[in-house]
Amino acid sequence: MKNTENTEFLLARKDDLDEIFKIFQNKEEWLKEKEIDQWRGYTQRYGKDFFLNHITNEHMYILKETDKIIACGVLLSGDSLWGELSPDARVLKNLASIESGGGAALMEHMFEMCKAEGIKKIVIDCLATNRDLIGYYKGRGFV
Repeated sequence: MKNTENTEFLLARKDDLDEIFKIFQNKEEWLKEKEIDQWRGYTQRYGKDFFLNHITNEHMYILKETDKIIACGVLLSGDSLWGELSPDARVLKNLASIESGGGAALMEHMFEMCKAEGIKKIVIDCLATNRDLIGYYKGRGFV
């Protein structure tokens, strides 16, 4: 990812929905091509309403470069899988990007925001079978 002055970290807005949904569709197809068993049928199963709900509840963050969303992800205080977390913890999930380094850059912005808000623990949600992704997260200090 290019590091430019035109990069912005923002809460997603309703008018970002179509672009966000397309990013997830493309990432779902990419994972399928790489034979990575994650997000198969995800966009069909959940549909746009799932993403709209995260936008409406101010859980969906985006990284924009100029006027184009290059990465998006969700940050929650809990969900149906993890339950309600302690006040100083968050779950990071549904991270997707359209270019190499976009997801990492978005995560860094999310981590900085969490640190400023006194968040001390971040749980990253991914499938246990996705060894490459787990290796990536371990390389970034997650256990």
